[in-house]
Amino acid sequence: MKYVVRRAEKNPNDLSQIFELLANHFSKEHKMGSEITANFDREKALRSIIASIDTAAWVAEDENGIIIGSLGLLLNSPWYSHEHRYGDLWFYVLPENREYRLARAFINEVKAFSRESQHPVVLGIFNMDDTERKNKMMERLGMKLAGSFYYFGE
Repeated sequence: MKYVVRRAEKNPNDLSQIFELLANHFSKEHKMGSEITANFDREKALRSIIASIDTAAWVAEDENGIIIGSLGLLLNSPWYSHEHRYGDLWFYVLPENREYRLARAFINEVKAFSRESQHPVVLGIFNMDDTERKNKMMERLGMKLAGSFYYFGE
């Protein structure tokens, strides 16, 4: 498949396609409790997408201009420090387009952004399926495992 990975723009086309990608696909795959997708707040989601595009977000677009994946960051800091880092709000690719080359293209953009901004980037895997394989892929792409998240709830 041919695609291009580029910075997302705050225009009606990117906003609507990113929103639909995340609302119609990512939120349904996000397996960390039924309350997360059952209480989907469209307005909050749109505000978060806009904030991420203003900060740093990328899209993968196919040859027809359809967004098939996206990654969005926000600047934050841990509770114990004033040192800033970027954390992901989402990193999602449609299942039929998931391949190592596309993940590598996104990660390469994030790594270049991290170097340019001189801030670390923290990416998470927020899905309970096949996490070991995803962790190994992230490590092959030069990311370092920095802990784990555990979830309890319905």
